[in-house]
Amino acid sequence: MLQKLMILVLMVSGINAMAQQTTFPGAPYKPMDSPVYGADVLIQGNPSEDQRNARIVVAQNGFLYSAYMISSGGFRIARSTDNGASWVHSATLRGGYSLNAIDIAVTGADSNSINIWAISTGYKNSSIDVWDVVIEKFDNQMNVLSLTTLDQRLANFGYPDVAIATDFAYPSVGASPFSIGALYCKMGTPNDNIVFKSSADGGATYSNTQTLVSTGLAHMNVALAFGRSPSYPQGRYFAAWDKQEFFGGGYFGQVLTAYSLNQFDGAWSAPYSLDTIAGGNANSAMDPSIACQSDQVDNVNGAFTVVVTYDKLLPGGSKCAYGAGNLNPVAGDTWTPVFSSGTGTRHDFEPDIAYDGSHQKFYVTWSDSLNAKLKCAVNDMNLQTSGAWNSFSDGYNDAANISFPFPKVKFNPVSQQVVHVWDSHRTTMICNATFDKNNLPVGISNATTPERFSFSVSPNPCKSQTNISFNLDREGNVSLLMFDLSGRQVLTIPSQLFSLGSHRYELNTGTLKPGCYIVQLQAGNAFGI
Repeated sequence: MLQKLMILVLMVSGINAMAQQTTFPGAPYKPMDSPVYGADVLIQGNPSEDQRNARIVVAQNGFLYSAYMISSGGFRIARSTDNGASWVHSATLRGGYSLNAIDIAVTGADSNSINIWAISTGYKNSSIDVWDVVIEKFDNQMNVLSLTTLDQRLANFGYPDVAIATDFAYPSVGASPFSIGALYCKMGTPNDNIVFKSSADGGATYSNTQTLVSTGLAHMNVALAFGRSPSYPQGRYFAAWDKQEFFGGGYFGQVLTAYSLNQFDGAWSAPYSLDTIAGGNANSAMDPSIACQSDQVDNVNGAFTVVVTYDKLLPGGSKCAYGAGNLNPVAGDTWTPVFSSGTGTRHDFEPDIAYDGSHQKFYVTWSDSLNAKLKCAVNDMNLQTSGAWNSFSDGYNDAANISFPFPKVKFNPVSQQVVHVWDSHRTTMICNATFDKNNLPVGISNATTPERFSFSVSPNPCKSQTNISFNLDREGNVSLLMFDLSGRQVLTIPSQLFSLGSHRYELNTGTLKPGCYIVQLQAGNAFGI
């Protein structure tokens, strides 16, 4: 399955349309061995600054935003408008705070409406440590617009990890203009807690609080994602977290998952343990990541797909990157094994997973520290067999820079490339936030050619009707979505099969209020290349 997104901007009472295809040059600092991956790019090459915990997010217009903590205190955000070839950095944020964790999300359909949302946790040294969990909102130039404190406490140790997600692209029913979810773990007495807070008003307030679990010795890592499909248009937030227990220096961990029962603001399902999926060793899993299908397509079960990846302890003490999936998570806890990086003597860990709505595929990346590689694999959203994951990075070798890289993966729908960030070791002590991308069209080999199509809009501007003309170089399904600039979906044209050649679609805009709109044209579906 190969699909392509074309995005245009409309103004009703006048409608303007723009569309262009852009190539993105590389900016390497060293050559790579891989025929698949490009060259590493230092997001911030400051040899005196120790950067950790790099994260990445992709806006709908293809802009990349990366956040990374600074060991001396605080964090920065970096922006790239050329798919990682060059980066612009914010000032140091939360200076003076020793941070434990950071995560970012993005909303907005174009450069004028983009907002970045950064959640962080840490403490400011004083006579008594003051820990907090904070969400900051930024504009597309990375200027601070607002700050919201979600939680705060006086303690020796507060919040080990945080995560943030949003349903901006496909708002939940009742969320206006969109919802934002925040997840964090809270250590202390009498119990450790996993806490979820959500905003129904686009980050203005966070009035809904849910405690997902309040037992266990140590909840250390959390992950959060939003999922939906036409069969479940209201969507759900899905959370995964681990519970770690240490006895006599041994390794004990359990990965659990749950989802919001009522869209974004209701109660949550009971936690479900994933660490024994397929007969795996009990208490042998840690460090989860999660990705959900969130687009206008149902999977083979008439629902949507969720995948959780995590570290799994193997017999003999080695680790592998492991994954469990669910083809209808709202209907029940029917989790099955869907991914494993291997067995035997391995040291694979820190898996991260992302969903690509352009091709209905999942991508997982992880650290193969035994062979000094960052690896990436792909499978479709229906997860037919656990052996169907196709590795893209066997030739990748970065021994000089990989120690504990904590790689993160996302998909850029504009450049049609998988993008990564990680913490690369430039010296034995100093880390730098580093970026790389897949140079090939996603999911196809060197011998294939990606599909192309062109389109135009006329009349432009318009009042009650305009025509979308497009040309396909092969048969494929075409669908159309329209959003206002807040991200609310205002129109859907279901997928239809079109033959090779030129076509025209009459779009009725008479019912729309005057203003600017984003139209997303998606073409391609299950054809030979």
